[in-house]
Amino acid sequence: MLQCVLLAFGYVSLRKLASLCRYDIRFQFIMDGQTPSHMAFHRFIHDDLKIPIEEIFYDLNR
Repeated sequence: MLQCVLLAFGYVSLRKLASLCRYDIRFQFIMDGQTPSHMAFHRFIHDDLKIPIEEIFYDLNR
């Protein structure tokens, strides 16, 4: 899920991200065919990540 969130970081909403997992081939490949809901992404970002996603994104780009 982290790869999917990082790929979409900054330009899509959680609902759009869930839609991309259903219809975009790049996201389908990353998610291995799974189609999580927008609430699953919300729980992942707010409950499972110890560091804010913005900080992870910037650290990876450095």
